[in-house]
Amino acid sequence: MSLFSLGLIVSAVAGIFVGRLLGERGPRLVMTVGSIVAVLGFGLVALAPDPLVFGAGWVIVGFAQSSVLYQAAFTVITRRYGERRQGPLTILTLAGGLASTIFAPIVAGLLAATDWRTPRSI
Repeated sequence: MSLFSLGLIVSAVAGIFVGRLLGERGPRLVMTVGSIVAVLGFGLVALAPDPLVFGAGWVIVGFAQSSVLYQAAFTVITRRYGERRQGPLTILTLAGGLASTIFAPIVAGLLAATDWRTPRSI
């Protein structure tokens, strides 16, 4: 199992707790804290000197993912809109799919021209 996959497993398990927390407290605090935790986790992943720290970073990112990605957004929309949730859920799903449709070719084109390892001359 890869360390990234470990982060996804943590996200799935933490999603149960986060869903309950979103229902009790609402999205503002939970998603804000999740965003801050994500920054810290990705910083740890980026600066990891060894695989153990790298894995710890992905575990932290997994907790953050459970509070800011689709599963959290679907929970919030379902709680907030109740029986009228179909429209907002459709918009969220279409927006996510559209973002992938637009940005995937852009990223592929940029990577064809250069990649993150290419040194930049300033």
